[in-house]
Amino acid sequence: MLYNVQRFCEYVLMLYNVNHTGANTMSKKELIRLADYLRDTSNYCEAFTPKQIEHLANFCHASNPNFKRDRWLGYIAGTNGKNGGAR
Repeated sequence: MLYNVQRFCEYVLMLYNVNHTGANTMSKKELIRLADYLRDTSNYCEAFTPKQIEHLANFCHASNPNFKRDRWLGYIAGTNGKNGGAR
């Protein structure tokens, strides 16, 4: 469990620090990759509670002012697709 949390934190920091513009923002593509990671690990990584996912959504919004919080959370939960449409 700890290994998954450590990998996750490293992944988020990598996305935040390594971007193509040099600005401290995350692109839409990076936000989707992060959501994909959370979806892919949801069955075996119980370390992330809904509250922790909410905090991560706050981080994403702070990183990108165009971040669509409800769409992103819905995609992670499996209620909608990557672009916010119904699945």
